[in-house]
Amino acid sequence: QALATLLKLRKEHPKHKHICKRLQEVYMALEDWEALSQLIPVMRKLKVAPLAELDDIEKKTALFQLERAAKGQSDTGKTEKQVARVVAAWNQIPTKLRRDEAITLAYTKYLKALGKAEYAVQALIDSINFHWSEKLVEQFGLVKAEDIKHQLLTAERWLQERNNSAVLMLTLGRLSLLNKLWGKAREYFTSSLKLKNSVEACAELGRLLNCLGDEPGSRRYLQQSVSLTQQQLPQLPMPNQQTPLAQSVG
Repeated sequence: QALATLLKLRKEHPKHKHICKRLQEVYMALEDWEALSQLIPVMRKLKVAPLAELDDIEKKTALFQLERAAKGQSDTGKTEKQVARVVAAWNQIPTKLRRDEAITLAYTKYLKALGKAEYAVQALIDSINFHWSEKLVEQFGLVKAEDIKHQLLTAERWLQERNNSAVLMLTLGRLSLLNKLWGKAREYFTSSLKLKNSVEACAELGRLLNCLGDEPGSRRYLQQSVSLTQQQLPQLPMPNQQTPLAQSVG
């Protein structure tokens, strides 16, 4: 009822800011993201809200459109129709938002889940080349396209300007593994750890060393990864005596 009333009022007063703002709120409540995406340019023209607020609304709208497109289910699971819907939703997003970190990350994750790694890789390359993002670089190392050699070469070109990035070294190690370049993978994981002592790099190097037959080295890095994981967990209180619960159990 609110929507019908607001649409009628907007038809009579197309430049009324308050009506436009209320209409935006109703569209969000109804999760009508397509209608909202069409309303946003009007909101910008009328300066209905601050630019930062409008940018946030537009970003949320794009994320929900991608999510809705990816949610389609079928008997066969991953289908070309689902992929087409996700790609269509992506193409409807303004170019500047397609370079946004969160939106690119969501899009590539959906494509990866649908088995279209090639599309995901290209979107990641475009976004990273436009604006460096460690999260997108990490995602790049977790997506396996058909031309995995090209992926590695692309990431190595980034290394020319980002040789102090632990995340890029981690990604290069993972891509080297996919290319079966064991020695190069080991060097990249080691370089990543020199820059930052991360759980991921320790685990990857430990796993690789185990495959190469270096069991002592593997145990050392895997134990280190466990230790780092525990450091990131909330600290547990250490009771000086038995708690009532422990006493009752005893």
